[in-house]
Amino acid sequence: MEQELCQRLDELRNSGDYCSIIGAITSISDYKLDYDLVTRLAEAYLRTYKYREAIDCLLSVSDKGAEDYMWHFILGQAYYFTNDMTKVNEEIGKAFELNPEGDYASDFVEFCHIYHYVKLHLESLSERLVPRNKLIPEHQFSDRVSSFWKWFCDNEAKLSEFSENNVCDSEVTAFFSEGTNLITKDIKCFVEKGFKFTFVLNGSSPLYYLLPYLISRAPKNIQNKWDIGISIPKLNRCNDLSVNGIPIKNVKISFNYESESDKFNLYFYSEEFQSIEESEASIIVVDMLKLLFSENLLRLYIDTLSLLRSPTDEMFPMEQMCEKMSNVLKLSGKEMIENPSDIRVAYAFGNEYTDKLRHDTLSGLTSLLNSVAEYISDVNNTYMDMENCGAKLVYLFYTWPMEMDEDKIFNLRYNFEYYLIDEILGEKGSGREIGIALGSASGSMYEYEDLLIYDMSEFFKRIDRMLKDYQFEFHLAEFCPDGNIVNLRSEMRL
Repeated sequence: MEQELCQRLDELRNSGDYCSIIGAITSISDYKLDYDLVTRLAEAYLRTYKYREAIDCLLSVSDKGAEDYMWHFILGQAYYFTNDMTKVNEEIGKAFELNPEGDYASDFVEFCHIYHYVKLHLESLSERLVPRNKLIPEHQFSDRVSSFWKWFCDNEAKLSEFSENNVCDSEVTAFFSEGTNLITKDIKCFVEKGFKFTFVLNGSSPLYYLLPYLISRAPKNIQNKWDIGISIPKLNRCNDLSVNGIPIKNVKISFNYESESDKFNLYFYSEEFQSIEESEASIIVVDMLKLLFSENLLRLYIDTLSLLRSPTDEMFPMEQMCEKMSNVLKLSGKEMIENPSDIRVAYAFGNEYTDKLRHDTLSGLTSLLNSVAEYISDVNNTYMDMENCGAKLVYLFYTWPMEMDEDKIFNLRYNFEYYLIDEILGEKGSGREIGIALGSASGSMYEYEDLLIYDMSEFFKRIDRMLKDYQFEFHLAEFCPDGNIVNLRSEMRL
């Protein structure tokens, strides 16, 4: 085999691009195919799930492969995936006999047990399998966003009048609802002088993950004129919020900043807390903070909580916390991360032996911890909040090729996630993206990629490019307990 071709095939193998290996070798005339090329072709067929083709390739050079342990090893793997266990034992046994020092045979036997378990597990999920169109909402979030900005443009003159006159009454509120209800009834908005248009949610709402996309989709002429933003409830908008009967407006806080860790130690006071234990008061304060701010932001920046028995002069209303923390960080030359989808927090379950998807997670990172916690607790509130807006919380799950060592798997995982974000989802914040990546996890059975999709129709169109480049078995599941599952490769559009 020519050295240049050999080097090229090695590069393709190292990158896991077995489809290109098949294309390169099959384009060569049969009479020029030597033993090495045939075995490389057989391995490529094996890695792309064409097991019968792999067997035929190897048997065509059986006279030369009889004393080659690797020939027997690859043939044994191909027989395994065609359920010919008698020949599996023969070929793996022969490979070990020819090269007893190698640990490949024992590794393969271990993989067979894992693969067999995964195969049985996937079969057990068959009742949840649905066609792709079942995961496409009737009114997708991307379409709702288009409808909203059309409404905005159609009524821009009237909105400008409200802004210039700083009008805010029940009639105006009802008018705004005509627009925001095109997306969901859970989003409110208001206008202020200077052509400021602001969307309002409480801090715990998962819809915060949708609003950046909504804003980025504003037409250029609207962006050039209007200052469009997101607001947490201001002081005069959270007077009625309370937890366990204690109004948020009655709670005052202060903090000190640890510059080395970028963490804040929080101190809080309210007259209502003086008659209860500090642990109980802390739980109430945490729930209040979750109403006002994203949970991920709290995990990223809050270190400790302490109850004070008397107020101090530097204390301020709780709803001002985020603004004051941001100012402190700016004095240190840092910017506060306010978009919850930009904050990743770690989690793990450590349940290695389980038949439930995601419960096998050994380590993970997520920017939407609520969805993970609810999933494990058999709750689907966050999932339904997104679904009601036409967005889909989903996750990909798959297994890596058995021949890869840890370093290759690490590199492939990194490249795969980059590919998924760059080639499939699109640039975050551009207004052209079809979704965002929320995190990833590794389990004892599967790898997981968590996604929030704005346009499922377009996602399914693009995902087939990934299936051609990554020759694994991919499934897509709704991010809720017992959610529907799509076998992406079985419905791949060529």
